[in-house]
Amino acid sequence: MPDQIDPALTAGGENSDQSWHYRSVAAASTCAIKQASPHEWAMQAILANVEAPHPKQLASFIRATALLALPAAEQAAWLESLAIDVPVDELALEFEDGYLLLSQWVEAGWLPAESVAAFTAVNACLSCMSGQAHAQLWTTEALSRAPEWARVRDLASAALHRI
Repeated sequence: MPDQIDPALTAGGENSDQSWHYRSVAAASTCAIKQASPHEWAMQAILANVEAPHPKQLASFIRATALLALPAAEQAAWLESLAIDVPVDELALEFEDGYLLLSQWVEAGWLPAESVAAFTAVNACLSCMSGQAHAQLWTTEALSRAPEWARVRDLASAALHRI
């Protein structure tokens, strides 16, 4: 695994690009064994080089959760405010990036252990909405009309009340 890589293999030293490559390959190998998605693999590669979570990452995760809890009109307004054509799935991607660090934040004492189930419910709901079969859920119109998005908003609000 990444922490067990022989420094002699990283010809450029601990912080070199080659070292990053070997750590990334090790993280990818670990994830491949567990049938990880490409996004999970990328996060594992990043986490292999991060010793501890940063408060800024936690703030981004809480912000992403708050965005999921907003009314549909405000979610759409936020997406439009970015001044670039951002797909609706950005709401879920920002949450997912932080969700992968949830256990570290609990371990660090930054989030209560009681909040894990609530955040996991949000993640599970979003996961059930993913994939090509559910592409119709990832439109601005669906934010206000689809019951799945109403459920995400309820779950995200509940998760925020757990912290």
